[in-house]
Formats: sequence, C-alpha cells, structure tokens
Amino acid sequence: MGEASEVTPKERLRKEMAGRLPTDPSAASDLLVARLEALFGRPERVVTFSALPDEPDIAGFRRPDMLLTRTPDEGWLTLHPADVPLERHRWGFLQPRSDVPEVDPREVDVVLVPGVAFGEDGSRLGHGKGYYDELLSRMPLARRIGITWECRMVAAVPMGEHDMPMHAVVTEDRVRRTPL
Repeated sequence: MGEASEVTPKERLRKEMAGRLPTDPSAASDLLVARLEALFGRPERVVTFSALPDEPDIAGFRRPDMLLTRTPDEGWLTLHPADVPLERHRWGFLQPRSDVPEVDPREVDVVLVPGVAFGEDGSRLGHGKGYYDELLSRMPLARRIGITWECRMVAAVPMGEHDMPMHAVVTEDRVRRTPL
C-alpha cells in the first residue's frame, strides 16, 4: 500500500478559506473599490485582474492606462491594456483576447493581486499554480497590493522561497500597509 501524502500548511489553509465569503460579497467588493480609489492620486500604470467567483469583484475600479492579466492556455500570465476586446477564459473570467499586444511588466507601477488568503504581514496564499508569483518576479519595482475580503485575512501565510509579500493589503474594512 502507498503512503498517505501529508497535507501541507498551504493546502490546509486553502481548504479552510474555501467558501469563506463576506455576508454580502457585492457590497463588500464595492467598499473595497472605494478604498482602492482613495489610494491612488497621480496617474500610475496599474495591473488589475478579472475576479474568480470566490474573489472580490473590483471591475468598478478604473484608472487611465490600466492593464489586465491574461492567462494563456500554456505559459505564464501576460499583461495587456484593459480597454481591449475580451474573451471568456475556460475558468469563466473575462480576459484580453490572444491577438491583443502585450505590455512589458517592467512598465508597471502597481499590481493588484488576488489571493485565497493574506497575512497581516503581507504574506499571500494563491491558488497554488504560481501564476502571480512568476508575474511578480518580472516586475520587481512595482508596488504589490493584495486584494481580498476581511474574512480572508489571517495572522500569517506560510511562505516559500518564490513567494513575494505584498506592500499593502486592501479589504472592504481597511488598507493594511505591511512592514516590508
């Protein structure tokens, strides 16, 4: 008989967060967008995302020169202007079509990062595929802002060597600047 595989701390936390949503996700997302609006003054090149069903919907947050991620069938996330034709990804969210020109990640000022959970210290737990960890490694000078609901904040998330902490985490209740 094969040995049972041990559940990692990250897997345990993903299971704990599954289904943990605010009472009214739409209202919580609207509050979160209002907090984001208050953070930005000058024009900056900001990367945003199309939310999965268990993530805050920040589609109401718009900036000039905003960028949107694209998850290709193979390879890593790419960046594209947000005001281009979109297509539905097989996971259900909207993203730029494959024929839209890419933007160099080194041109980004701020990246809004979704996650399964965030720690008070800026640590982040993603879905486990490494898409954002790889993208963030290509934009080392960009400010990283985690986007989540307050009910998905924990003391800390286990971090691996490739995990990148956030400079701040925004929820519907607060903006938490982290001690980087």
